[in-house]
Amino acid sequence: MATGQTVLTIGALIIFGIIAMNVRSLYVQSIVHRVDDQTTSSAMSIGWTIAEEIQSYAFNYDSLDAAFGGLDNLNDSLSRLEIRSQINELFYVTVDLSAEKELIHEQFGKTATIRVYRSEDLALKTEYRTAVVELQ
Repeated sequence: MATGQTVLTIGALIIFGIIAMNVRSLYVQSIVHRVDDQTTSSAMSIGWTIAEEIQSYAFNYDSLDAAFGGLDNLNDSLSRLEIRSQINELFYVTVDLSAEKELIHEQFGKTATIRVYRSEDLALKTEYRTAVVELQ
């Protein structure tokens, strides 16, 4: 009877260990997903802010190229924006401005493609496209 109880105890400990490891694994996965979601949310916020800033140049259209032209090279620190999020994570932002073209209803303007990358691994987190026309 003592041997049977010992085997049952060892079996119960093994089952408890397996359950504890599964719970820990689920908890770690939950944390990883939460951090990744927060990173993506921060990148989207940064991209949206840049898009709004570019759209504000409709009233100062002639200086759009001076402000955002040439910010299209991810690998060159002088040709990209470097922005820290609220969670102190560094993001790289590139802006590709098109040449002036007809956008809609005979209005001419430029399109901007904004890409936000995580600096750690240069992973693209979000991309926005917006258009700017000159308002007079």
